[in-house]
Amino acid sequence: MDITPTCCCNCYFSLVGFAFLCYLCIFTIMKYSDKQSCYVELFADSVSVSNANVSTADWTIGFVAKSPNTGCKISLHPLNARLLRGGEVISKSASYSSDYFVSGRDKPDVLFEKVVKPEVIGDVIWHLRVEVLFAMDTDVSCFNGFLIAVCPDIAVKFTTDPAGKGMGSLLGHMRWCDYEFREKLDSSHSIFSS
Repeated sequence: MDITPTCCCNCYFSLVGFAFLCYLCIFTIMKYSDKQSCYVELFADSVSVSNANVSTADWTIGFVAKSPNTGCKISLHPLNARLLRGGEVISKSASYSSDYFVSGRDKPDVLFEKVVKPEVIGDVIWHLRVEVLFAMDTDVSCFNGFLIAVCPDIAVKFTTDPAGKGMGSLLGHMRWCDYEFREKLDSSHSIFSS
């Protein structure tokens, strides 16, 4: 076989074409595999207690969902929630279509109405826990379903403004929430019925 400029040119273009096809295949596979995964981090982001001077007050707990590694878009809708101190349920919120929940976003709030104020040690209530059942929608088709979340070790600090009105807020930084993902729920998954 003689090596001619035509032969070199054909080999060169064949190799460049093959390398380009390999690049397209790898790029397509990586893009497709990225859309098949969604890493979610969930936090209790804020606590707001209004009218804290009375024995019962409204508590709003804010959550934030993040996807730092995969960047998927997350929308959460709280369905049921319980506020606990130790093993005692202080309040429940459960509604599929009411003003209890601000929904359909990555930072939903859950409202617990007329919560009987637990014992305050100093100006802080320690050892609170929130359990929430979220409906979750993402832009990844295989990661839509339900999150059963538990956010432990929440502390609420109470202060009084210059007008004498009591308020409560989250003490410290946002709290990590553990969760379990489920695609579907059935009657055996009614975790907040008790």
